[in-house]
Amino acid sequence: DSGCGSWLLEPQSTNLVTQSEDFSDAYWTKNGSTFTSNAIISPDGTLNADKFIEDTSIGNHNIYSETINVNLGSAYTLSLYVKKGERSRFRLDGGYRLSLDATFDLNTLVVTGNGTIESFSDGWYKLSATGIGEVSSAGTNVYFYILNDLGVQSYEGNGTSGLYIWGAQTEQQSFATSYIPTNGAASTRLQDI
Repeated sequence: DSGCGSWLLEPQSTNLVTQSEDFSDAYWTKNGSTFTSNAIISPDGTLNADKFIEDTSIGNHNIYSETINVNLGSAYTLSLYVKKGERSRFRLDGGYRLSLDATFDLNTLVVTGNGTIESFSDGWYKLSATGIGEVSSAGTNVYFYILNDLGVQSYEGNGTSGLYIWGAQTEQQSFATSYIPTNGAASTRLQDI
């Protein structure tokens, strides 16, 4: 109420996703989906956000990461910047060893599951979800799903509809911190002092 500014200090954190922006890279396995690289301006102001497009198959339209190691009982948060295109519903999933699952409607801003949604400029949203590692020192994959207009995960795609994504991050935190870009290796941001 005084009108004075304040500091927002963050803890040290590591982005365990080793390819956070180039979703056409082999780090991301495509299932019922394709990508157009550098399709629109991302939240960092650069032409480096990809379009995530459903193909014409019947089934899931998703991508998933290479293996990420998680620890039993530790909290992990998965986050991603998403902008709606022809599709506006999306799902984050932590795979078989991370109890993380949330669906998002970018039209109504309704979140189902253990997720949160934060609005950014130019129609971008930061989607995040937190879960707990369920197996000691085990690997898991993180998944991103396009959902159809009814919120259904398995459906027949049309080959052109999709949405835009950028800035994938998985970190051993109980909340999402600011974005830590990666390009081939995990990256750590030191604690603010």
